Amino acid sequence: MNNKKYLIEEHPWKGILKFTIPLFGATAIQQVYSIVDAIIAGRFIGVNALASVGANSPIIQLAATLFFGLSIGANILISQNYGAGNKDAIRNVIDTFMIMAYVSSFLFFIFVFLLAEPIHKYLLITPNEILPSSIKYMNTILIGIIALFGYSGISASLRATGDTKTPLVLLVISNIINLLLNILFVVVFDLNIVGLALATTISQILVFVLGIVIINTRNEIIKIHFFNSKFKIDVLKDLISIGLPAAIQATFMSIGAFAIQALINRFGVVIVAGYNIAMRLEIIILAISMNFGQALSVFIAQNIGANKFDRIKYGVNFTLAISMAVSIVLGIIMFVFCEYILLLFTSDKDVIDQSVRYLKTVAPFYMAATFTYVLSGGIRGSGATLVPMIVSAIGQVILRIPLAYIFVYIFKSVDGVWFAIPMSWLSGSILIWIYYKSNKWKNHIRVNKPVAEIKT
Repeated sequence: MNNKKYLIEEHPWKGILKFTIPLFGATAIQQVYSIVDAIIAGRFIGVNALASVGANSPIIQLAATLFFGLSIGANILISQNYGAGNKDAIRNVIDTFMIMAYVSSFLFFIFVFLLAEPIHKYLLITPNEILPSSIKYMNTILIGIIALFGYSGISASLRATGDTKTPLVLLVISNIINLLLNILFVVVFDLNIVGLALATTISQILVFVLGIVIINTRNEIIKIHFFNSKFKIDVLKDLISIGLPAAIQATFMSIGAFAIQALINRFGVVIVAGYNIAMRLEIIILAISMNFGQALSVFIAQNIGANKFDRIKYGVNFTLAISMAVSIVLGIIMFVFCEYILLLFTSDKDVIDQSVRYLKTVAPFYMAATFTYVLSGGIRGSGATLVPMIVSAIGQVILRIPLAYIFVYIFKSVDGVWFAIPMSWLSGSILIWIYYKSNKWKNHIRVNKPVAEIKT
């Protein structure tokens, strides 16, 4: 089991970078996946298609973030048991976690499929001219939701053991399939918005099946069992106790996204399309920040399992320093060159103008978002998931939503929403730093080690 134990054996900076660099590749590919959809929607179908895809972003984000929250518990338990060398415990966690993933994805499918129209009409306030196409897109995407949850579960399990290369390879394959199917369904067969969704759905199903084949034939630790899985109630309790706060945190993020999207939708299709394009670019920076947070989480969890507590402080300081530097550089690039990058998506000047206004408002504050994501990830690695949830609730819901409505009232334009978003990032960064320095997160560590020995 020690072929991938570099996070507990090599120098912390080297181990963290070795883990993170393939994650960057996966993030880049994942965003290409998203950007290709947007480019094809904007260039080959039109602004309404671009807006329809964007109108569904909060629902898709809800699925992704909810499952990410549920996977936090599995990620931490697998990482800690991997650091301790407990192979049987790893299998129990994976089996129980994957069963939970299948059940939760099926329930999500039923819920959203039955309520797709009222969600768009009354929660997201989707403009009438894109309502039918938005619902078609969502219902088609839902066909592959179980595969999406299943693939995400495989990736989370692999990364918890330090394997970030296999998920990267699977993403490359998925993106190639998605690109080819996009061209086939939209450009050749002219299936419009349904073609976009079908390409995404089919590529997700194929990569999930391929992922199962690869890990069951090549991985010695991670196996996906369908007929002899071991569902353990005690493991489920641990998964819930650690993962539930993170899942609730994901829900708060989605509530914030729903409320912000509904407010933006009131301003019309052009602004919805502009915001959608801006999100395709911004998520690259935020996802890289989350990659650093995930790396720090696994690093801390594995070192706790191996009783190597002296490495934690260095790991936190190094990860914060390098991630902040990256976010500053990317923020400058976004601020200076966003107008030219946006031309990839559309030639509509009004849409581009709205995207530029948003990006130039928030770009100077990306380092605050990065600080919050990275430090929250590190704290979750210790098993302390409640406070990051509370910080997320304060930033994403309690502050962001009221501020957005207040600023819109003051500025009489959608610019009020743009100002509210960085304010929530700043508040989150301050709150998570206060909690980290209080050292209370140490009390959640589930090993026989005096917490005083862990320096911060």
